[in-house]
Amino acid sequence: RVKEMVDAVETWEARAAALLAGSPGTRQIQALLAEGRALPVVLQATMDRLEEKMRLAQAWVEKVRRAVPARKHTSRSADTAAAGDGTVMDLADARGLLAEADAVGVSAKETGGLTSLVESAEGWVARVRELIAYGAEADLDLLTDLLSEGDAMPVRIDEVAVLRHEVALRNWAVRCGEVLDAGPDKKPELSRLSALLKELSALRQRAPKGSGSG
Repeated sequence: RVKEMVDAVETWEARAAALLAGSPGTRQIQALLAEGRALPVVLQATMDRLEEKMRLAQAWVEKVRRAVPARKHTSRSADTAAAGDGTVMDLADARGLLAEADAVGVSAKETGGLTSLVESAEGWVARVRELIAYGAEADLDLLTDLLSEGDAMPVRIDEVAVLRHEVALRNWAVRCGEVLDAGPDKKPELSRLSALLKELSALRQRAPKGSGSG
């Protein structure tokens, strides 16, 4: 009987060591804690380490649930996105949460969801930078579609403001071209040209950090 007890304890200790060294889910930790409490001997040090890992894992999961909307894609107006009212997590913070998950050693459904969110946002940023790099040749419709996609991201991305500014400048250039190229029979009024210049000046003053006109 003593040998059976020792074997059971050693087996449990080995499983606990493997779990503590890895990235288990909270259910796995809970199950092992329950088994540990049922053992015929007290293994307080290992139990304490498991309970601490459980506490850290639960705290991390709660952080993610508070920071990330329940749905991966939420509708946010341009005004809300531009306001930066603190209701949406920054992409940098999302990356930080993933790094924290690695440090804590936790595996939960939120881990996969957060990884997917970050990868999606980073892919969007890469596409934006690639299009903007084309300069004036970049298709305005594609830029506008990308802006709508960025506004729908459940994380705040600095490049959204940069792209919004770029789209505004492109739209201004289109309107300006329509006025200047209307033909000899439709010469623009001075007030119209002045309004366009004022609009351009205002756009440049609002240029976000990282934009070409900032």
